[in-house]
Order: sequence, then C-alpha cells, then structure tokens
Amino acid sequence: MENKNLLEVEIKSLEMYKKALEKIRAAVFIKREKEILKLESKIKDIEELSEYELQELYGFDAISKRVYEHRLKNLKEYEKNKETFKDEPTALSLYLKILDANIRDARINIELNIEDSL
Repeated sequence: MENKNLLEVEIKSLEMYKKALEKIRAAVFIKREKEILKLESKIKDIEELSEYELQELYGFDAISKRVYEHRLKNLKEYEKNKETFKDEPTALSLYLKILDANIRDARINIELNIEDSL
C-alpha cells in the first residue's frame, strides 16, 4: 500500500514537472518565433540590396576595397544560403531542444511509473 501511494505521488510530481516544462517551452517557442521574424526581416532588407545598391551604399569612396569586397562576398553567400538560416542553431533553438528532451523524459517516466503501479 505504501509503495502504491509513493508511486502515485511520484506520478503526480512528474506530471507537475512536465506541465511546468510545457509552460516554459510555450514561452520560449514564442520568443523563438519572434527571433525568426527578426531574421526574416533582416533577410528582406538584405534581399532588397542589389550589388549596385551595395556599391552605392558602401562604395569605394565610403569604405575600403577590402571591406566592400567582404560585404559583397557576404551578400552573395547569403543569397546562396538564405533558406538555411532557420536551421542555424541559436540559444533559443537549442533551449527548445533541451526542453523537448526533458518533456519527453518526463512523459516516459510517468508511463513507467503508471506501469509499475498496475
């Protein structure tokens, strides 16, 4: 009887833990969505710059040739890889992965404790 009560308490505490993690995850997910929107906004700003506009903004009289070539190279690399920016790890995306793993572990522990109580 005592073991059954202990298992019930463990299950309840794990459910509370899982619920708390899910709340945190929801808040972090919203922050990640905002982060993605900011990245998309930057992409739109960069997409609007053609090589000519880049030269106009950062022409040879405003910056050195080396800096201009570096910015032009970055623009061209960006154009090639612009679809992968969402896959780049950020602190928020890694935090979400950690939370997902903890939530999954909590679910597994709850299921195992339920099986043990039967």
